[in-house]
Amino acid sequence: MRNTPIISVIVPVYNGEKYLRECLESIRHQSFDGWECLCIDDGSKDGTWGILEDIAHQDKRFRIFQKENGGVTSARKFGVEKAEGQFLCFVDADDCLVSNALEVLLQYQQKYDAEVVRGDFVHWNAHLDNDCPEESHRHAETNQYPVRPGTDYIQRLLHVCSLWMTLYDAVLFKSKERFPNEKVVLGEDGLTLFNVLADVKRMVMVDDVVYLYRTNEASCSQELYSHPEKELKADIDFTEALTEFIEQHCFPNIKHLKYYVVDNIYGKFIGTEYFKQHRGKLIWIYLKYFCLNPNVQMVVFRFNWKKWVKMWLALVKMI
Repeated sequence: MRNTPIISVIVPVYNGEKYLRECLESIRHQSFDGWECLCIDDGSKDGTWGILEDIAHQDKRFRIFQKENGGVTSARKFGVEKAEGQFLCFVDADDCLVSNALEVLLQYQQKYDAEVVRGDFVHWNAHLDNDCPEESHRHAETNQYPVRPGTDYIQRLLHVCSLWMTLYDAVLFKSKERFPNEKVVLGEDGLTLFNVLADVKRMVMVDDVVYLYRTNEASCSQELYSHPEKELKADIDFTEALTEFIEQHCFPNIKHLKYYVVDNIYGKFIGTEYFKQHRGKLIWIYLKYFCLNPNVQMVVFRFNWKKWVKMWLALVKMI
């Protein structure tokens, strides 16, 4: 009889044969062994399934599933539904975990009785034959942040709105729908993360490197950026979903998410067919979130006062 795992690691995979084995081996050789790994093959057309069958044969802690292609959000939701662990951890199939990642994250969780523990990562290039992530620059400042509500950390997380390098209490995902509409294919990590943090009372960020993030030019997001029309559609879907989230929540750091919305209207939508079709709604959001909101204006002004001026002038162009 299989022991109940402490941590469920969820790995969505779509045509990931190039780096998948390295990813799974990094999980398999974790210093903490009380885990299960749920690998969800999201309709791959390459050799992904064969790799998953091989690793599952070698180590029964790997649970493998096949489903029709529905995107990364669909695969993650599937994994959460099947997960049995007390905690959840998400890993992308072209990345890796540091050898003691799960042990470190769990130790901090126990020390602080935290619902969410977020570590640090290093960044390296996928084209290197002999990757050296230890030579990369660290992402975060080298210090540890206090235990705070999740929303207190939103500003700090805006530049890396990822689900990975983080340990979550599974109840956060089991008790409420956290994932955005599956049509959102850009920024879905951020929308999920914001939705989780809105209900988190105890979160801690630490400077321990737990995750190795690979720059993969063949990833779905990179492919999207090479098609302007698809990218614009993805930006629109993300912005509409983020606006809906904002309208449903109220907390101090939500001003940074409002800036995210108005920055997209200002920098990406003006002059597009989408803006022409939704002109009234978008102007109202711009007025509400920026022009009539001193807190958001202060965020912009402190970041770049020249941009603050240009965003005011953009209102004339909109009207």
